[in-house]
Amino acid sequence: MVRRGPVRRGRRRPGGDGVMLAATGLVVAVPLINAMVGLARASSPWLLAAVLAVTAVVVGVTVLATRRRQSP
Repeated sequence: MVRRGPVRRGRRRPGGDGVMLAATGLVVAVPLINAMVGLARASSPWLLAAVLAVTAVVVGVTVLATRRRQSP
């Protein structure tokens, strides 16, 4: 029986997943935000302000969660 050497596993570069996650987030988020702003602008200015506030909170929470997950 032939003995095999240790299995090599691919090494991931740090930060590679973050770039892909950010690109995917932009591709998904930009059209959704555009649609929400268009709907809010047609409805009322208060709804537009609420949509922008919620968007800012979601972006902020996402950034904080990503930084916390990446810190050692």
